[in-house]
Amino acid sequence: LCGWSASSAFGFVDDDCIGAGYGLQDTNPNSTGLKGKIAAWGSTSVSDNDLTIEARDLPRNAFGFALNAPDRGLLINPGGSSGNILLGGPVGRFQQAVASSGPEGIITLDVDVTMIPRPSPQFVAIQPGETWRFQFWHRDSAGGSATSNFTSAVEVTFD
Repeated sequence: LCGWSASSAFGFVDDDCIGAGYGLQDTNPNSTGLKGKIAAWGSTSVSDNDLTIEARDLPRNAFGFALNAPDRGLLINPGGSSGNILLGGPVGRFQQAVASSGPEGIITLDVDVTMIPRPSPQFVAIQPGETWRFQFWHRDSAGGSATSNFTSAVEVTFD
């Protein structure tokens, strides 16, 4: 697994990670007072179909799911959210994989690179040479009111 470190620019140590984290400076703290972070590990080879993404520093027992997109972007406080979307282009949602962050504030998703959810067509397979970006969207609260927030993002170039 990727090692996590508060001293790292993106919140994790790259030893076992794949891809590159980005956008922590554009991420807003959630109700824990921390900025949610994401990392990816596994293989960049499409034929291995071995990709796991993990969000940390989320509120405890908060529901969330991963997002994906082909490009970087910055959409500030979409739909009244307390956070920012760091993805550009059509954004796909892993909404079939909604999960709770549990008592430790962590959500992990094993990604099938042959079935990436997209707005249209419904699913696509990642192809060698493509770069995909991932981010987690999660429930949160601000001042006692229900809202949502986002983690930093990670981009992975596949071969």
